[in-house]
Amino acid sequence: MRTNSPRDAIMASTGMETTSTPTDHIVDHPVDAYVETAPNRRALSSWGPNRMPRGRRLWAAAVAAALVVSLGGLGLLYLDDTNNQATIRALNSKNQSLTGRTQNLEDQLTVLQGKLTASQA
Repeated sequence: MRTNSPRDAIMASTGMETTSTPTDHIVDHPVDAYVETAPNRRALSSWGPNRMPRGRRLWAAAVAAALVVSLGGLGLLYLDDTNNQATIRALNSKNQSLTGRTQNLEDQLTVLQGKLTASQA
């Protein structure tokens, strides 16, 4: 198989220019020297004690307590709902069982009535 001919090529070559000419001349500006600021003493020690204001500590404690109470309430609601669903399932299964037994007894009563009527005739 020959791939040298332009007819066998995937794309035919075009007369496009592959390099571009620069349109603007780049002007270099001097870069200002970076001035390092003095580090904050508090920022230097990341292992030191974290001193929070009293109001902020109380607020954080109140938020944590509210979160615990909310999660506890949601847990109680979940347990209550689960128990209610289990009770409903148990009652439904008892109801279906009683309905089936009632149907059996009605069928037996119908058969017995038919036999009694047949024996009296």
